[in-house]
Amino acid sequence: MEFIFSHSVLRNLSNLEELVIESCFLLKQIIVTSKVTFDFQVLPRLKVLKLSYLPELVSRNKWAGPIPKGSFGILTSVIVKTCSKLEFIFPQTMLHCLSNLEELSVEDCKTLKEVIEEREDDQVILEDHGSALCSLKELKLRHLPELVRVSNSSIPYVEKPDIVDCPKLKDVKSEELSDQV
Repeated sequence: MEFIFSHSVLRNLSNLEELVIESCFLLKQIIVTSKVTFDFQVLPRLKVLKLSYLPELVSRNKWAGPIPKGSFGILTSVIVKTCSKLEFIFPQTMLHCLSNLEELSVEDCKTLKEVIEEREDDQVILEDHGSALCSLKELKLRHLPELVRVSNSSIPYVEKPDIVDCPKLKDVKSEELSDQV
């Protein structure tokens, strides 16, 4: 199986609150995003997303159109573990969906370079990147040998970030976090 959700299936999952995907060794994508414009909120009631042991899962940046407002609107917890081909967790186009995110845990993703990918060619203009993760309380980054940065934007204060074995992490713009690295 290369993906979990097609456009038509996703439309019928508006009440899904928790999504746990683990040990799917051939999975490459969670949501098929290319060539499809979403005219509905994507997983608007999803609170928890856990992805683990997905060795073929790859990062996807391009949605065919904008991610509708209210998509992932109450997502509070994202846990990613041992997804060895991911280069980033969230595309920049998804930042506006993360204002309620409280917990972000990423471990053992050996090719991860950025938590939030921010590419110049995205042509996305966001007024205030800092407010995107304004609810973040818990940040765990462990055993990420290629992680260079969390984000190009500043990130909010996190009281006790847990950052372990991220030797290339250097561009953390929150003064509170940089003291911990």
